[in-house]
Amino acid sequence: MVTLGVVLGSVRPGRQAARVAKFVQNEFARNYPEVSISVIDPLEAKLPLLSNRYEFIKNSAECPPTLHTLHKQFTKCDGFVVVSPEYNHSIPPALTNTLDYFWQAEYSHKPVGIITYSMGQLAGFGAAVALLPWLNGLGMIAIPKMFSVAAIHNARE
Repeated sequence: MVTLGVVLGSVRPGRQAARVAKFVQNEFARNYPEVSISVIDPLEAKLPLLSNRYEFIKNSAECPPTLHTLHKQFTKCDGFVVVSPEYNHSIPPALTNTLDYFWQAEYSHKPVGIITYSMGQLAGFGAAVALLPWLNGLGMIAIPKMFSVAAIHNARE
């Protein structure tokens, strides 16, 4: 079975990332039932600000226990979909903080799709443009075709 990690990009109250992730889960369940979905939520992880990569702190007392869980979750995924809003024409800090803890062992050569959204008409374009090279820099292979949702607050379920 293939496992797809759906990474939520926001921790704000009233966030739409969970709603978009649910849409992704439903579409995969309907069209690709052989794909298992693993939701990765920075809000649930409650990680401190990044001070060092997981590989350098995994055996120390400073390593938050949730990092071990996230490491296992990222490692078992065969690919990812990042669901991200746009913050100040760029990537939300909770998303970068979560993903930057890890690198080669978790992401190397795994495909990643990008879904962005915003309440405006640009549908998270600034985040999409910033995500593509950043995810490639983490070792993932970003799919150049992206899915964007404008006026997310008006989108149907």
